Amino acid sequence: MAARGGPVGAAGLQRALEQLALQLFEHALELLGQQRIELVLLVERLAEFGQRAQGALQLGERIGQL
Repeated sequence: MAARGGPVGAAGLQRALEQLALQLFEHALELLGQQRIELVLLVERLAEFGQRAQGALQLGERIGQL
């Protein structure tokens, strides 16, 4: 009877859809976590680059004073 779309079939389908929605939500959270980690690494690299650029500018100023 479940194959005909009766109440048991509808309840089973609803549970399956709820499970699928939960799995998709969990996967989305994993992807967001990965994106956050990548963003943090990018910000760290930009900070390092900024520090190096500042050091290069200071060195250039010192050379210019000679």
